[in-house]
Amino acid sequence: MSRNTAFGASLCLAVLLSSPAYAYVDPGSGTLLIQMLIAAAVGVSFYFRKALFRITSLFGGQSKEKKSSSDQQVESNSDR
Repeated sequence: MSRNTAFGASLCLAVLLSSPAYAYVDPGSGTLLIQMLIAAAVGVSFYFRKALFRITSLFGGQSKEKKSSSDQQVESNSDR
């Protein structure tokens, strides 16, 4: 059994065999959770931005070879 399969099976058992907690969750806790998830997504996207650029270029984003005319003008002016 692989490590991921064992983890998944353990997680399923924990969810299926748990009893209700009847606990109060503060509304601010939900906001904090959402903020942490968004921050994690942004952090991962910055960390993997090169891979993200490749993925977005597949779906019609501008590739590095297709530079805009303003980018080409800046490069030609910097060569002088």
